[in-house]
Amino acid sequence: MFACATSLSAQITQEKADEIVLNRMSQETRNYTVYAKEGVQIKTSVTTLAGEELEIDYPCWVYYVNYHIDCPAGMDCMVINSGRYLIVNETNGNLLEINANGKGIPNDLAEWRKVDIKDLIASNLLKKGSADTTFLIGKWDVVKLAYTANGNEISDVTAISKAILTIPIAITPIENYLQDRWKLDCVNSIWFVSSLSDNLIELAMCGSTFVYVPDEHEENHIVSALTNAYSFVIIDDELIIYFIGIEDRNLLILKNNKL
Repeated sequence: MFACATSLSAQITQEKADEIVLNRMSQETRNYTVYAKEGVQIKTSVTTLAGEELEIDYPCWVYYVNYHIDCPAGMDCMVINSGRYLIVNETNGNLLEINANGKGIPNDLAEWRKVDIKDLIASNLLKKGSADTTFLIGKWDVVKLAYTANGNEISDVTAISKAILTIPIAITPIENYLQDRWKLDCVNSIWFVSSLSDNLIELAMCGSTFVYVPDEHEENHIVSALTNAYSFVIIDDELIIYFIGIEDRNLLILKNNKL
């Protein structure tokens, strides 16, 4: 068992507790799922890796990290698949980490809320701009790929030489998809249909011209970003599309083409 202190002055909301936990878990290399127990726990107890019952006697937000590890033949899976409790003090944001073995998994874990880093990134990006779909309409120069760990700092920028994304004059219901086709012009012309909900976005490729491009060509990276899009935000004259599926890049950044 070990503790990590994070000093914060204001009372910690559930959203802020999620951010504290996910920022901590962004350092992990193992596959995992984070679960949150709903509501502030006035008092709670957890089972440690040593099998001891530990009582937490202050108001806190309680999380459980379930690691996904294949169990080799002959190994004790209850130990190999050890989890971790993360306890966020509701008063000051201090983070307590408690290792737990497989037997320490909460009996009611199916009732806990899954906490996803994707939602944290989408939420943090949205705080900086707008998701008003009327601002999407027009032509956008695709200018760079980049990375963010939590939706705040942006790093690892890779410039894109020349590509334009055209978003239709009218965003229409999905059944009228032929009027809702987003068009990417790079080496090929490529069309997508969109599904939008708040700042969440889903794009599906529905057509293309047939000019061959090598695997490492930037067009393929742009298409991969668009077909794995998760959310969007417009900040000043930039459209930022957050996508998943590429380890070292998760932002496609476009600039309003006002010509």
